[in-house]
Amino acid sequence: MFVVEQIVDGTGSASERAVTALYPSMDVLLLAGLAGFFVTAAWRTPAFLLLVGALVTMLVADEIYGLSPGSYSPGDWVDLGWLLSYVLWAAAALHPSMRQLSRPRPRVRQLRVSPVRIVLLVAALLSAPAVLLIQDLRGAPLGVRAVVTAASIMAVLVVLRLVGILRALEQIRARLLEADRMKDEFVALISHDLRTPLTSIMGYTELALDDDVEPRLDEERRSYLEVVSRSSARLLRLVDDLLFVARLQSGRLDLTPATLDLCEVARQAVGEAQRRAEAKGVELVFDGNGAVEVAADKGRLFQLLDNLVSNALKFTPEGGRIEVRVSLDGAAVLEVCDTGIGFTAEEAARIFERFYRADNAIEGQVQGTGLGLFIAQAITEAHGGTISATPRDGGGAVFRIELPAMRTAMMSR
Repeated sequence: MFVVEQIVDGTGSASERAVTALYPSMDVLLLAGLAGFFVTAAWRTPAFLLLVGALVTMLVADEIYGLSPGSYSPGDWVDLGWLLSYVLWAAAALHPSMRQLSRPRPRVRQLRVSPVRIVLLVAALLSAPAVLLIQDLRGAPLGVRAVVTAASIMAVLVVLRLVGILRALEQIRARLLEADRMKDEFVALISHDLRTPLTSIMGYTELALDDDVEPRLDEERRSYLEVVSRSSARLLRLVDDLLFVARLQSGRLDLTPATLDLCEVARQAVGEAQRRAEAKGVELVFDGNGAVEVAADKGRLFQLLDNLVSNALKFTPEGGRIEVRVSLDGAAVLEVCDTGIGFTAEEAARIFERFYRADNAIEGQVQGTGLGLFIAQAITEAHGGTISATPRDGGGAVFRIELPAMRTAMMSR
């Protein structure tokens, strides 16, 4: 820009100064055209190195001519720079590696923005004040028009580049959302197709285990079928969880609220889980007095309690204790407290994430998919409540659910 300014403000006719100014201006365009290749693997090719050499020699010759066009005469040394530049241009064009530069390559968009590009963009914006500072320290003319022109062009280019980065990130985000949607649809489709044969397997297994069926099974075959029955039930539960998550992700969580006694629902859920607790040697107790009425979907509320109790049974070793407590404290409060392996305070912040499993669960090879607590949170929030998880003093975990109580809701109205 300084060279162009000196040419434009110099002597000679307007046409002569315009032609002279086009030399460094074209150099800028050529530099801009080749700059994009430096962020790709193209700079390693011989053809590109020849192009860079041609550009450098042309740039030097053009600037020499632009600074003193009046002293130029045919046959000067500056002609040697131009001639060498033409030779290098021709060599680059004829080299076989030129094909690699001319063929378009698919652009791979990444979520990560390179720090090098950010540094270059910042340097471009700071170049104008840096030039002004250097000129001021040198006591040289500031060249305000040249600096303003160059700074304006660079500012526009930087903004355009940032807009391009933001658009690329938005496109990637849209693709990720679409991929996530398709994944949920695929999971829902596969889960639905798995449920039908699983139901048949469980039905025929239950029929085969019936004591009234003749001939009676011996103990060995009965043990085999009991393993099939338990595994099928566990697999059906997983399929149901996947279907629930798929419906939840698509916004299809239907609730049929009715007035329920949370205390009674929790007592029934604990009663249904007693057999599993006794089989594992875990004490399961319920603590709750008086009616605690809530407006909730009974089926979903049972699913919520079953997920929490099953989770506690899964992570509580033999000889442990699980307490299910219901109380009224402004809101309807449900707590599930266990003496299991627990989790850390850092893990508590992620415990309700989909497919998340704590480190001790993975190390202990405890079976699970990380969907139970995610579903529990979704059901709780769908009822307008909150759920939290905290490590228990002495080991274990405490899950606390707060739901709007009917009495509290009536008083607020």
